[in-house]
Amino acid sequence: MPSCILAELASSGLQLTPAHRALVSLAATLSADIKSCWKRVEEDGEYVTGGSGGLKPHSALQRLDLLRRDLIKVMTQLGLQKPEPEDTTP
Repeated sequence: MPSCILAELASSGLQLTPAHRALVSLAATLSADIKSCWKRVEEDGEYVTGGSGGLKPHSALQRLDLLRRDLIKVMTQLGLQKPEPEDTTP
């Protein structure tokens, strides 16, 4: 996974230094965890039966939200932010 992230960073024109190693590693770990959680939700469904027999949201959904938030923070620290929309005013 780090090679995918490194390739995307390189193609964006960002210069990476050894100081970025921990952030890239963390981004790769978060990406793998997101993939794992998503696979679990796809297998089990978004809702599961709770202890009382009623339906409740899958616990992986809450974890997905946290992982995505953390990944956004890491990507921002790496210099990857949401692109600014192009000005289309005449």
